[in-house]
Parts: sequence; structure tokens; C-alpha cells
Amino acid sequence: LLTDGRANVDLQGRPGRERAALDTQAVARRVRSEGLAAVLIDTSPRAQPAARALAASMAARYLPLPYANAATLSGVVRQAQL
Repeated sequence: LLTDGRANVDLQGRPGRERAALDTQAVARRVRSEGLAAVLIDTSPRAQPAARALAASMAARYLPLPYANAATLSGVVRQAQL
């Protein structure tokens, strides 16, 4: 998942950060409950607490973009598949 963690559109396509954040957390919990392996790449120039929290809700590996070079990303994806 590529995101900055700052949702701004809800699942119905309506703008609004509050509802979008609630929807995002609900989907993240669903990913976790399904036992899906996930990697969240924080696309912000600086690591964002919202993206880190979303990764935690999903039980996903968190990787901030400044550190997401090809070798690191490849290793993280391989680990998530195990």
C-alpha cells in the first residue's frame, strides 16, 4: 500500500477527512483480521505518524519512502510473503 496515511475521501467517494479516516481504519482492521500480509510504504517526504498507525492497524510492515530503495523494498516484500 502506497499512502501518506492522510485519508481525505471516504469509501462512498465523498470528501472529508474524519469519515475517510474512520473508513481507512475499518479497512485496515479487516486486512488484519483476514490475515493478509501487507507492506505500507509511507509516501511522505518525512515519516508520518498517521501512516505508521495505519500500518499497525493492518499488522503491516511499515516502510517510510526515504528508506524504500529497491533492495530494502524487495526484502520487505519477501518477508511479508512468508
